[in-house]
Amino acid sequence: EEYIVLKKDDRIVIKKIGKFVDSFIKEDTNKPISKNISGWQALTSNGKNLLFKDITQVHKHLTQNNTVKLKLSSGFDCLVTENHSLFSFNSENHFIDSRPEKDKFVALALKCPNIEKFEKIDVLKEIYENCSKEEISKLFGSLDNLTQAKIRILKTDLVILSNLKNKNISIMSLSKLSKKDYSTASNCLKRLKEQGFITQKRISENYKNISKINSQGISYLKFLEWFFKNVEYKKGKYRFQPRAIDENLEEFNKFFNQNINVNYGKTRFPRFIEINEYLARFLGFYVSEGSTRKTKFTSEVFLAARVKKMQEMMKESIEKGLNLKIRQNWRGIAIDSQIAYYLIKSVFKAGIGSYNKEVPEIIFTSNSKIKWEFLRAYYLGDGYSDENRIVFTTVSRKLVTGLVLLLRMLGIKKITIHRQKNIYRVCIHESLPFAKIKEKNAKRGHAYFSLVPNALNSKQAFE
Repeated sequence: EEYIVLKKDDRIVIKKIGKFVDSFIKEDTNKPISKNISGWQALTSNGKNLLFKDITQVHKHLTQNNTVKLKLSSGFDCLVTENHSLFSFNSENHFIDSRPEKDKFVALALKCPNIEKFEKIDVLKEIYENCSKEEISKLFGSLDNLTQAKIRILKTDLVILSNLKNKNISIMSLSKLSKKDYSTASNCLKRLKEQGFITQKRISENYKNISKINSQGISYLKFLEWFFKNVEYKKGKYRFQPRAIDENLEEFNKFFNQNINVNYGKTRFPRFIEINEYLARFLGFYVSEGSTRKTKFTSEVFLAARVKKMQEMMKESIEKGLNLKIRQNWRGIAIDSQIAYYLIKSVFKAGIGSYNKEVPEIIFTSNSKIKWEFLRAYYLGDGYSDENRIVFTTVSRKLVTGLVLLLRMLGIKKITIHRQKNIYRVCIHESLPFAKIKEKNAKRGHAYFSLVPNALNSKQAFE
């Protein structure tokens, strides 16, 4: 039941270790089972730093030891078996392996790698991979700027490029092979050359122009083959099913913009979106103050806020981050769109319900500016501060794991966790870009993060 931090292809996810292992080992048996895997890494510790290391095997077996709850003075806790090794240290400052026991110094790594990469989200791919078959059947893709006249041009392009695929030929020969008249073939080649899909060269033998397809033309031909295989005209739109995602390559979007639509819905959403500060802000507001519901006939994503200034920030984040229409009242901001529900559930994966909220995966790999904007919005919704600390509150343990990971990535070290019934409080004892606190004198500090250096440097403190 414990959450672990995993990485695959520069994508960070947080999963329960049991569910992760079950995704590889389906058998439910009392016998020990192991399986070799590759491509995944887990966040682990060497005592001083946190780092990602390759996972080579997963195991499923009955435990041979008792389970104990490891709880640190900082409030961090987890369940481990009683023979689980921890990083501790001796009076000579050497790190040593040790077992869980009372009143022990444990080395807690505070530095975590901050992964930053440009993030473009393929909405169609995320929906295809994370929605159920029933949900996918209610969605379809569409293409912009298509008319009957444009379709006729595309059909001609397909015939001409198909004949150019494996050979370089003259206009006359191409006209015969494609069964198009000379002027049609000539005009098509001229158009394809202007678009950069073919090259032409005049040969000295008979002064004929020889046409040759290039790499961009091959990509365009693949698009045309996919288009006429999967796209159909229905109710005023050229539609395709999300199941065609395996053949529907990312590069196809440059020929015609693709959108995601819901059956009987009016809103369409672009296949690709780039995460910006406004989208990060919206996600921060949703995780702290948002809720979503879906019935047979309607869907709604709602951000609760009664303060006018907060509502204006939420409104701006939706309009500039998602480009969706909103409904505003005295209680907050609503998005009346089924697309918004699918975005929260399957694309951003921000969680449905307070106990299932989590930091969206795309935030972990975004640049630091995006990470801070997410945290700022979360703080405005479910945070507060006084002279001595900044506090984030939540009832979701998975969200606590994500928030601490995010803060560690950004270099924040002084963190404690407090739990009161079902409410977690992530307490930060240093200033953040959006919230300042009174900094304590490091020499006089008595918080847990001041004790570890003393124990390392003083034998008396260690004893």
